Formats: sequence, structure tokens, C-alpha cells
Amino acid sequence: MKAQKSLVGLFKFSVASFLVSLILLFIAAPFAQQSDHGRMLESALLTATLISAVFAVGHRRRVFWLAILIMAPTVVGKWLNHFWAGRGVGRSGF
Repeated sequence: MKAQKSLVGLFKFSVASFLVSLILLFIAAPFAQQSDHGRMLESALLTATLISAVFAVGHRRRVFWLAILIMAPTVVGKWLNHFWAGRGVGRSGF
């Protein structure tokens, strides 16, 4: 009987790396908000967590691209909000 190949994750330890990045995000987020560069650190941790999540679920090509399609607006929106916060983009100006 052949050993069945696991269908979880793109790389060998991608699920474990997702778990580590998720735990790191949960632990570091409250402390990051109190520091001077807390918003940037939180954005970087969230980006790393979402990228590792894509690798954790993306064994098949279709699922991988669907995960990227779901992740991309979140990451782009988070970083645009980080760099353009308070500039009035999309507001009427009243």
C-alpha cells in the first residue's frame, strides 16, 4: 500500500509556520500598539501571517490563487491605510 501524500500546505512546514506567525501576531500586537512604530510592526506581522496562511492552504494551484485573490485586497488596504491615514483620500472634504 502506497503512502498517501498530504494535501495540506505548499511547503513541508507551511502549516507550522502559519501557526507560529499567528501566535506571534497575537502576542506582539498589544505590545506593538504601545511603541512608537507599533502600527508598522502590526502591519508587517499581519502581512506575514496572511502570506503564511496562503502557503498553508495553497497546495493546489486553484486554491493557491484563490487565497491570493482574497489576501491581496486585505494587505493592500492595510498598507494604504498605514501610509495614507488622515490624508482624506476618498472623502468629500466637508
